[in-house]
Amino acid sequence: MERLKILITGATGFIGANLTHFFLFNGNDVAITLRNESNTWRISDIKDDLTVFTMDITNLGHVKDVFTSYKPDVVINASAYGGYHFEKNLWQIFNVNLYGTINLVETFLKSNSSLLINTGTSSEYGFKEKPMHENDQLEPYGPYAVSKAASTLYCRSRSLEEGRKIVTFRLFSPYGYYEEPHRLIPYVLLSAMRSSKLQMNNPNSVRDFIFIDDISQAYGCLIERMDSIDGGEIFNLGSGLETSVNKIVEIAENITGRELKIDWQHSEERIGDKATHWVADISKIMAVLNWKPKYSLEEGLSKTYRWLEDNISKYEVIENAKIARNSK
Repeated sequence: MERLKILITGATGFIGANLTHFFLFNGNDVAITLRNESNTWRISDIKDDLTVFTMDITNLGHVKDVFTSYKPDVVINASAYGGYHFEKNLWQIFNVNLYGTINLVETFLKSNSSLLINTGTSSEYGFKEKPMHENDQLEPYGPYAVSKAASTLYCRSRSLEEGRKIVTFRLFSPYGYYEEPHRLIPYVLLSAMRSSKLQMNNPNSVRDFIFIDDISQAYGCLIERMDSIDGGEIFNLGSGLETSVNKIVEIAENITGRELKIDWQHSEERIGDKATHWVADISKIMAVLNWKPKYSLEEGLSKTYRWLEDNISKYEVIENAKIARNSK
């Protein structure tokens, strides 16, 4: 891959941090944006190798200053708010996901940058009874999904209007290194590691799980092929396979060699837990980017479990900090 100047927003989050590690490891010049309150635990080992800007994506002046100072070749928008159940501030959801994206897009259009990659979500589709295709009608459910659908459509519209390359990846259910410990897969694997009881609600809930290394490779493929990609494109980024929560538990037991004890119907059911079908049609990304998932679910879970074993101390710090906050 040609050495590029890559600017990544949301670099302290799960997706952004993994992309930051990936592009830095592959020899690029990487800059990231942080908020004053950002927790940098995911990038603490590489922070000194990055160009770091303090920026609020909802502040257009901040965004312009970063572009002027860094002059990126490629911009990756991994900023998001509202994807976790505890992120409930309605105005912040739209300020970050929609208006923050607008600030990036409009600044990008006035720059000499070659490509802007927007990170969307499968939640933009809403509930479907068949594999989700990029041309499906969007039926987002809930403020987060609505805000992300709006930002994707804005990116596509402005890209087509201005003839500039803005592309969106709609991510399905990513998992892997640095994921929040309360999310399904790290929660299951950490519980197995600690022999602790799981509290869950619906064994039959399904998702399309995609390993983080496959996601990073897809972003790399897009950048390598950007000269041949049309602006305004939208790509599903998933495995193309549907997996239930119960199957995740079964695979985790096989990997760890431990039987998991589960208290079903205990935790609060969330919007996505009601889905009986949730899977990506990945025919477009396979055809256009010549990308396909490399890792099976078993392989991805195994790699994630080994990584968790080596990095358990990082998760203990996060969990202890959460307990301390809640006790105040």
